[in-house]
Amino acid sequence: MEKTDSGFYYVTGNWRYSMISDEGRPFGRTNGTRSERVKFFIACHLAQEVQDHLFFVPEALRLTP
Repeated sequence: MEKTDSGFYYVTGNWRYSMISDEGRPFGRTNGTRSERVKFFIACHLAQEVQDHLFFVPEALRLTP
């Protein structure tokens, strides 16, 4: 995930999702080549729209230094 400028793609909260192949090459990218491959991630993170589409580890389970 990469936060982009406002207006990039409102559905994702302006996040760009990218999948990288085993060889290190882009395999799918929001608003780019093979964008249909990242729709699964977009749908999942949409459930966290209120938190800017981000999931967090529950506070009780976080490691503290």
